[in-house]
Amino acid sequence: MTLETNLAAVIGIAKVAKERGLPLTVDFQDGYGDRLEEGIEKLLAHGVVGVNIEDWDKAAQKFIPIETAADRVKRVLTVTKKHGIDDFVVNARTDSMLHGESLSDALTRGKAYLAAGATTIFVLGGTNPAGGMSKEEVTEAVQALDGKVNIGFKLDPSRLSIKELSDLGISRISVGPTLQFVAMKALKEEAEKILATAEL
Repeated sequence: MTLETNLAAVIGIAKVAKERGLPLTVDFQDGYGDRLEEGIEKLLAHGVVGVNIEDWDKAAQKFIPIETAADRVKRVLTVTKKHGIDDFVVNARTDSMLHGESLSDALTRGKAYLAAGATTIFVLGGTNPAGGMSKEEVTEAVQALDGKVNIGFKLDPSRLSIKELSDLGISRISVGPTLQFVAMKALKEEAEKILATAEL
């Protein structure tokens, strides 16, 4: 998404979050380069309390250098602190394992992002055949990152449950578009039933 597309989606969701008194965090993708500060300012204007920010440059199909990625965390927090917000959440996502790098690389990046002020580290990918991290990988990440770990969660009997993740010390889970995929599958199935009974 472009920054404009992202912000347009946020506006509608932010209204609902405000009405319900719920906190809203936003997927800020790779930070939008030189427009990072502009984007964060606009998110704050809509009551956003946190962002996810990634270290994979989709356009260039390569990792953002670790120093640059860590600096983006600092830049986000510089803007929020200017507005007197000291508890803005930065969930810094590292795609190391998703793109074939090791857990060690993900942890090195995670430590740099925490040192820059990130709240949690979203470690995406892993060696579990069903997707995500194995129990051993989660344990190592929790120990290395002082429990400030976010894991992508999906209901699957061969993946770790929420209770298991909690017992291992995970501080946050993300479901991403999983619920959307479930809803769209159900919608597709119902639409196909309707078409199957239609007289054409």
